[in-house]
Amino acid sequence: MAETESIHAECDPVLQNNDGDQEQPTPLPKLPLFSVYLIQTAEPLTATVIYPFINQFVRETGITGGDEKKTGYYAGFIVRLSAFT
Repeated sequence: MAETESIHAECDPVLQNNDGDQEQPTPLPKLPLFSVYLIQTAEPLTATVIYPFINQFVRETGITGGDEKKTGYYAGFIVRLSAFT
């Protein structure tokens, strides 16, 4: 008899609901979710702000040594490097 009681005791939940009420579903945190959605939407927009200015930046820093053909390479390198940060 003691063995069947211990089996039933192992199947019972540790915390029991004494009220007899059904558990209410937790509502979604709408404001925090909206904030995350807004940030996720705005991030790609802010990442593209550099595109109109990057070629001039590369030319003015002088990293190409005056070779205009290398401007696109270094501009692309800087833009891709900013994606990793």
